[in-house]
Amino acid sequence: MDKKIFDSALAYAGTSQRQAAANAGISYKGLNNAVNGGTLKQSTIKDICKVIGARYEERIIFPDGQTFTSSD
Repeated sequence: MDKKIFDSALAYAGTSQRQAAANAGISYKGLNNAVNGGTLKQSTIKDICKVIGARYEERIIFPDGQTFTSSD
């Protein structure tokens, strides 16, 4: 997933990578390296989405209908 998309979704949720990682029980350093290196796994994205109140279907979707995809 593109870093810009991931960071946009976190901003929309009102959280940071550091806080989302902590809430998901994931190391911030590992998450940050994966996001910046383009190696973010779908399972990690799903874990982060769960803690930010979204779901992941190859895009990030919030209950109010806001979505973030590679074209956003």
